[in-house]
Amino acid sequence: MTGQAIMEAVEQLILEGRIHNFTIHEVAERANVSYGSVYRHYASREALLEGLRNWWLDRHMGQIPAYSGTLDGLPEWIGKMIPQVYDLLPKIRALLLIVSALRLNAKHSSTGDRDEWIRLLVEREAPGESDADLRQASYITIRQLLSMNTWVDMQERYGLDQPALIRALQTGLRAQIAFLRTEASTPAFSEKEEESR
Repeated sequence: MTGQAIMEAVEQLILEGRIHNFTIHEVAERANVSYGSVYRHYASREALLEGLRNWWLDRHMGQIPAYSGTLDGLPEWIGKMIPQVYDLLPKIRALLLIVSALRLNAKHSSTGDRDEWIRLLVEREAPGESDADLRQASYITIRQLLSMNTWVDMQERYGLDQPALIRALQTGLRAQIAFLRTEASTPAFSEKEEESR
């Protein structure tokens, strides 16, 4: 219970825009615990912020629908995922600012699992003729479209509401999947790629 109270206090401070100027004493006061209790769990502000990032992701990762087993299932997966996280995007932005400002390790255990899942989907479903560079480029593009960083950026930069964000992501995914499966395996594409190198 103490750990949760501490994290909720840090979250409040961050959402108030106080990433760089809060103290462990303020966290203790807001969490209604002693300074020593906070310090025993987190020895520095940076440790508090990294702890917040992990606590927050652990708390919300349970909302993620089961991953699709195919590339063609990704647009449908996005259609289920975005409604689960859309209202959380402002908190996600705050967490991204924490990671960026303090140069924390941006990896969470769920991120590695997702990256591996996407890589395996691309490897399994890419045409046999497609080259490794093309598969890598497709993996990166699909990975980016499935990134919460991208969702936050699209919502903020373009003012996309939930349905528009879903449509944009689904359209991008469908286009990349179609490209990977068709254009990438045609001889004309391969020759053009060779000429451009």
